[in-house]
Amino acid sequence: MPKPKSNRPSIDVQNYLHGIAYPADKKTLVSTARDNDAPEEVLDRTVHDLMKGTGIEHFKIAMYQALEALAQTVGDEETARLASEHLRREQSAAEHLHLLLAPVVAQAAATPEAR
Repeated sequence: MPKPKSNRPSIDVQNYLHGIAYPADKKTLVSTARDNDAPEEVLDRTVHDLMKGTGIEHFKIAMYQALEALAQTVGDEETARLASEHLRREQSAAEHLHLLLAPVVAQAAATPEAR
């Protein structure tokens, strides 16, 4: 039975992922959503959100690279160190999203409705 829609799409997605244990891999995310009767539009939204998240992470990476370079140029070692720490975290987050994106797209495309 489909779950009720809210005015906030992120809440809809969370409803369809009810019961999942995090961290979860891409197959678990998609299969849990399907097991909870998520419509394909929710899976499409998940793909879209992964794409947006990847873009945002890459923007943050560029921002922290620029901040680190500027701080090093003006001799602010503390700011450069902090920027470097944040940069590593953002690179890790971007890599995680990158690893999820293609398989989630492939699984969403493999549904009968997508054929």
